[in-house]
Amino acid sequence: MNKRLFFGFKALSPLLHSFPEGRTLDPASRHLTLAFLGNVDSEPLETNLESHPPFPFQVGLTGFASHLLFLPPKSPRVVAWHIECYQQAKLLHFHEQLRFWINQQGYSLENRPLLPHVTIARKPFNKAEWKRAFSKIPLYFDTFTLYESKPELRYVPVYEKKLLLPFEEIEHTADRAFLIRGEEPKVLFYNALTALSCSHPELLDVELPSRPCDDLKEIIQQLNTLISHADENVGVDLKAVSYHSSLREKTGYFEWEMIVDV
Repeated sequence: MNKRLFFGFKALSPLLHSFPEGRTLDPASRHLTLAFLGNVDSEPLETNLESHPPFPFQVGLTGFASHLLFLPPKSPRVVAWHIECYQQAKLLHFHEQLRFWINQQGYSLENRPLLPHVTIARKPFNKAEWKRAFSKIPLYFDTFTLYESKPELRYVPVYEKKLLLPFEEIEHTADRAFLIRGEEPKVLFYNALTALSCSHPELLDVELPSRPCDDLKEIIQQLNTLISHADENVGVDLKAVSYHSSLREKTGYFEWEMIVDV
C-alpha cells in the first residue's frame, strides 16, 4: 500500500503563540523533518521499523527557533522556524545513520544536508508581518516519528518511539521546581535553560557562556548569570536557581531536581 511518508521528531513548546495571517499547522503536527520518502510502498518499511538506528542520546533534544525561514527562497510557500539544536552534532549524526538505514531498506532519498526547521504555516502569508511578529521560541523534541502526510496539512503518526523528557515541572511546596535530565553537565544546563525559557523566553536573548559546564555548581552559576542579565535587560520574575538541589545518576544519564526561587 502506497503512503506519503517521512521521518521526524515531534516539536513541542509550552508557549502559546499568536501568529499573523497564514494557514497555520495544528501544534500537535509540528515536527522537525529528518527524511522525506515520498509516496512509497509502506509495508516493507513498517515491518522493519524496530531495526532503525539507535539514538546517540537517551534524553529528548532541546533547542530554540532562532529566526524565520521562507521556503523555498525564490517563491516561498512555507513559513518555518529555523532550529538551533543544543546537541546539533548528535542530531546530524543520527540523521546520517537514519538515511543510511533507509537506503538499506530499499528506499531512495534526495542527497541533501539536514536543514533543521519546523514548518508553522503555509501560504497565503505576508513575510513582513511574520518577521515583525517573530521572537525566539524554546522547543524540545522527545518523540521519533514516522508520519503519513494527509490532505489539509494533517500528519498522522504511523510509528512513534519516545525518548526521556528533557525536563518536566514538578510540585514544590514554595517555589517552582523541575526535573531536568541529561547525559552530561552541559546537556543538563541546556535542558534547564529550555525549561526556564518556556515561561521566560527573554532568557534566549542573553548570550550563552562560551565554556561548557563541568559540574552542578557551574550549571547553577551559569543559569543564575543568565537570569541576572535577563533581569537587567527586560526584567524577569525569577530570583535564582537554588543551590539546595539534588543530582542523581541514572543508567546513562543524570536527573537533577532544579528548584527556582521566584
